[in-house]
Amino acid sequence: MARVSAERLANAAGTLIPVDRPTSVTGWQEALSGERYLADRGLATAIHLAISLDKPLLLEGEAGVGKTEVAKVLASLLGRELIRLQCYEGIDASRRSTSGTTRNS
Repeated sequence: MARVSAERLANAAGTLIPVDRPTSVTGWQEALSGERYLADRGLATAIHLAISLDKPLLLEGEAGVGKTEVAKVLASLLGRELIRLQCYEGIDASRRSTSGTTRNS
């Protein structure tokens, strides 16, 4: 899998560590598969474009289709913290909930 060092981030001790990311759609499919998430070419393409263009990625779908799981896997692959905000029709600001997941979770 072709990978290129795209950024550096600090670990808990403040030491900079490199983060490599795939450079192709196939590379993203392989990386996701390595984390036990099977992504079709369409999802891998959307991920590749969002990451390459440094743009957000909106995942929509019914409950249980794997939106949160792909976000967890991407956070892990990118060495980032995942902060999840639950949003659904009828929820107001006083009832919304968030959960944080570190890259090692």
